[in-house]
Amino acid sequence: MKSRFRQPIYELLTVTIVTGFLIVNLVRLVTNPTLVQLFPIALQSTIMIFYLLKHKYLAISIKVWSVLFVVGASLTIIALALGGFSEMDYSKFLWVAVDLIVGVVLWLIASSEIETIAITDLINRE
Repeated sequence: MKSRFRQPIYELLTVTIVTGFLIVNLVRLVTNPTLVQLFPIALQSTIMIFYLLKHKYLAISIKVWSVLFVVGASLTIIALALGGFSEMDYSKFLWVAVDLIVGVVLWLIASSEIETIAITDLINRE
């Protein structure tokens, strides 16, 4: 079984997002090393390895990553709201909202645009 994107634009978008976040997390790890930063790096690296190998669990790994995005962003929005809207850091709120949107978009792409096909079907199609 192999994974395949139905549309190349979604493949490019997904790979760009994952690679971008992987680079940002690697830079953060180098400039301010903490063990917590190893988790997203490991997950993003796994997604990229699954992508390169066209592994059948590519869609599931992207879904797990996107759920973590949505949960983390939602909890941060709740924490910002509990702090009071008058003292809210709106730039942080904007970045968290972007994270929330990215998580939802990645979930939708993984759900609808990645198909898992048998290797024999892949050979017959090409």
